[in-house]
This record gives sequence, structure tokens and C-alpha cells, in this order.
Amino acid sequence: MSNGIGRKAFNDILALLDIPGLTSKCYKHVQFKVEKYIDEYLDVSITGAINEEKDNALVIDSFDKDGKPGISAVGDAGWSKRSYRSSYTANSAAAVLIGAHSKKFLYVGVKNKYCSVCQSYINKDSGKEHICFKNWSASSTSMESALILDGFKYLDEKYDTRIIKYIGDADSSVYSNLQLGLSWGDEIDKIDCVNHSNWWNFPKILCGISLN
Repeated sequence: MSNGIGRKAFNDILALLDIPGLTSKCYKHVQFKVEKYIDEYLDVSITGAINEEKDNALVIDSFDKDGKPGISAVGDAGWSKRSYRSSYTANSAAAVLIGAHSKKFLYVGVKNKYCSVCQSYINKDSGKEHICFKNWSASSTSMESALILDGFKYLDEKYDTRIIKYIGDADSSVYSNLQLGLSWGDEIDKIDCVNHSNWWNFPKILCGISLN
């Protein structure tokens, strides 16, 4: 369940172990229970990590223009469909923010453009009641910047903490979205991660060639 293999693949594993498989109803019941425990633990873990970041901000005297604790975070997004410079049609994306000081999760978010249950009832008058995970209708390419922006707002609104230094890839749309969507956007210091900073010089760095 934790790696998303689904009931059929899970039952195949149980069959190899000579253990009776789970019915669809039983599997869903257990799945929702496990998800509940994971969500609860994640919430506790995130709260602890953010408090750790806030305490560090107080120690190093880091605050934004409104006097709120200012922290540094690393962020990125992943997609349900691997592509590079082509076929930007992923139906789902997930993003995380990790505290630069604590090295722990500060935010986890998901955007979904598709719900199989909703889709099965698209040409019918009504559909069955279900938990719908569809929460995005714009383009796939805009999911990453929207998720990162949600994370910044989440920390500010729930924990009264603001990210003022953001370490991420070289996606300019993320940075511009933060500047436009946040009241402290003009204060954010965007730092390219080592995988994207001066990537054209990376072969020279490996060979020990001076860049000066």
C-alpha cells in the first residue's frame, strides 16, 4: 500500500506467500485506515520540523519585514509522467518543501487533474458518492509553481512562519509566481540548487579546470 502497487499486485504477493487475498471492500477499509495514520504522523512530524526551523530563526535573528520568523527551505516537484521538454500532460504532481536547517519535511502537496470515478460518470446525469482527489484543472506545467506557492502560504497561514530563502531548480515560473502571489514575495532570495546552478560549467568542475 505504501508504494501504490494496488490490490491486485498486493494479492499476487500474498498468493506467493500462501496467504488469502483481500477483497476490494476489505482492501479499501485497510487502505483508508493506513492513510489516516500516515496523515496524522505526517502532521505531527511537520509541526515539529517547523517549530525547529522557527527556533533556529530566533537564534540567528532571521525575520521578514513584518517581523515573522524567516526560514530557508529546499523545494521541488515530481510528476506522474516522466518527460523532458515534451509531452507536458501529466495528470498528477507532488511537491515538497524541506527545511534547510532541520532537513525535515515542512510541506507535502499533491495536484490531481483526473479522477477515475468522476470520469466513469462523465456522460451520465449523476455519479456515485466518493472521495474525489481531483483538485486541479489548469495546465500540467503550472502544477509545480502552484504547489510550491501553496506550501509557502501554508507555513505562513498555519504556523506564522515565512520562507525568505528558497533553494530550488532553475524554473523561473516558480520564482515569479512566488513574487506575485505572496505579500513578502519581493523579499524572497531564490538560490539555484547545485544540480542547476551553472550547469554548463559542470564538466569543467569535474575536470578541475579553473572557472576564473
